[in-house]
This record gives sequence, C-alpha cells and structure tokens, in this order.
Amino acid sequence: MDLIASTRTLVLGAGPTGQAVVRHLQSLGQRFVVQDTRTTPDLIAAFNVACPDVEVHFGPLDPVFLDQFDEIVVSPGIPPNTPGLAESESAQISDIQLFRRAWPAQQPLVG
Repeated sequence: MDLIASTRTLVLGAGPTGQAVVRHLQSLGQRFVVQDTRTTPDLIAAFNVACPDVEVHFGPLDPVFLDQFDEIVVSPGIPPNTPGLAESESAQISDIQLFRRAWPAQQPLVG
C-alpha cells in the first residue's frame, strides 16, 4: 500500500462519493476535512447523519483554504474549473485514484 497517514487531505464533495471517501479515510486513520460548494439544508443534514463528528465546510471554495491541504480528493460531479479549485495549487486526485492506492500491488485490478 502506498498510503501516507500524515497527509492532510480535503475531501471535496459531501454526497455519496465524498461519504465513501470519508469512510475509507476513517478506516485508515487519516486526517481529513470535507467541503462542498452546495449549501442545501437537505445535503447538510444528510451528511451530518451519515458522517457525524467529521469537520465539514459548506459554501464557495477559497484557494487559500484549499492550499493548506497536501491533497484534494475531488468528487466526480465537481468540475476542475470550479472557482477556487482552479486556482488551488494543492494536488488534486479522484476517488478512484485514492481507492487504487489501497489495492494490493500484486493483485490484478480490472476497471
């Protein structure tokens, strides 16, 4: 496994993909924060029920905030040209790239 437990990670997206990433990072004991650009009460309530005790921010993306993370796991519904994200210098990866790291190197993987 190629995992870095000390990496500070931002999970960008609080929907189903972001929640799956949260569960994965929690299982690894990795530090992370979640952010979503949407501020709908239904999304906020659903996330808080599904992922209690997780630090989460809702609202516009601020590149200064984003740049304090080593890596941003971007959910597939968030375009790379989203204001704030496009200006960030933090490394950006997909959920698939994150999950691939946990796959044993000698184990075949079909996608």
